[in-house]
Amino acid sequence: MPLINSIVKTVLKQQLKGKLLIEEADGSRYEYDPGPDHIFIEGETLEIRVDGLTKNLELDGTDTLMGVVVNSTLDPENAVKSPFEAIQTGDWNPVELFGERAAESLFPVHTGKTYREIRFRMPEMPDEAYREHHNRVGDLFNEHRLDEAILEISWILCRYPWMLDCYHILGNLSMEHKRFVEAEKYFTLGISIAEMSLPGEDTPFILSGRFMENSFYLALIQSMGDMNILMEKQDVALEYYRKCLRIDPQDYIGTRFLLKEITGDTFPATGEHYKLSHIEPYAFINEYEVPIRDTYDPMSKPNANQWSEMSELYRRIIIGRAHEDIFDLDKMSDDDMEFHCNIHVMAETALVNNVPKDSRLLLARYMAGDHDRHEAVHLLGRDLVQAFMQHQQQQQQQQQQAPGSSSPPEPSPE
Repeated sequence: MPLINSIVKTVLKQQLKGKLLIEEADGSRYEYDPGPDHIFIEGETLEIRVDGLTKNLELDGTDTLMGVVVNSTLDPENAVKSPFEAIQTGDWNPVELFGERAAESLFPVHTGKTYREIRFRMPEMPDEAYREHHNRVGDLFNEHRLDEAILEISWILCRYPWMLDCYHILGNLSMEHKRFVEAEKYFTLGISIAEMSLPGEDTPFILSGRFMENSFYLALIQSMGDMNILMEKQDVALEYYRKCLRIDPQDYIGTRFLLKEITGDTFPATGEHYKLSHIEPYAFINEYEVPIRDTYDPMSKPNANQWSEMSELYRRIIIGRAHEDIFDLDKMSDDDMEFHCNIHVMAETALVNNVPKDSRLLLARYMAGDHDRHEAVHLLGRDLVQAFMQHQQQQQQQQQQAPGSSSPPEPSPE
């Protein structure tokens, strides 16, 4: 039992209605009322000068500790007893994975090194009670019952203090209400908990955002940058954004767009069409058996065998990358960019297979008429689109004229 005027070190485990649930290192738990103006968060270490203790005589009841917080710190080792496990899933070398040209284009900062690819693994899998509370959080947010949702999230953190998404949610809620001190605490503690498991600075590593546990850590770093932008601390924000992109060079959460907007510097694959359309090499770069090591040059004939093995989406990606400067210069809409890429896909595929017949002959005729190959591909693609649309119209007419087909209703008289 804590003595009067002694200082006890506790960890805030859970937000209760009007009170906090705190815990000593030996597992002793108390309810504690810090007063109306406190800014303490789950996992924070509180040193309290004890004024008194009220015993709870109910079975399994929690005693109430009275006193004043004389110091508070964010110590991840006090917040979590079992940190993440950092598993090495393999080596990541952009040149070996994607080819020298693609690596230099997409990953200029990381080219020339081999990195350990790290994935966080939870200390334990959440149970059914966690899933029930997690689902309840979503329902409460949908019903705009934020105070109740926060208490549910706090319950989750009490049992699973390494749940980074909870720190991210609570931090963003605080940031939205401009409670920046509270938001910074949530982001800082979540980041610190994750970084307990990471290798030291002398070990080059990356964390792919395609893994859920990794993505929560990266989102915390980016949100810390967002908060500093709102606080007009641009230099601090840039440090967090750059850290995020350095750790996750494949940029699953789009940090490079923020960096380009703020600094005006050049970053790979940040043209408008990467924002507006579905041509996004970073998002698909790991989803191919043959990674993006290919390039497309409309002035040269692609390798027929390689082109035939590519998926249509992959073809559109490498075509989009080849047109990045043109798309930006012309300020093309996302629909126009999609159409432009599809023109190239149709024309090059027709040329590889020579279907429709004489596609190659038609391209040669265009090039003989003072068009370069790129322009001739556009003209051939235009012809193919027109032929396709005419074919569709003929099919529709045939269906309407077929026996038994219903004719369109006559217009009613005015």
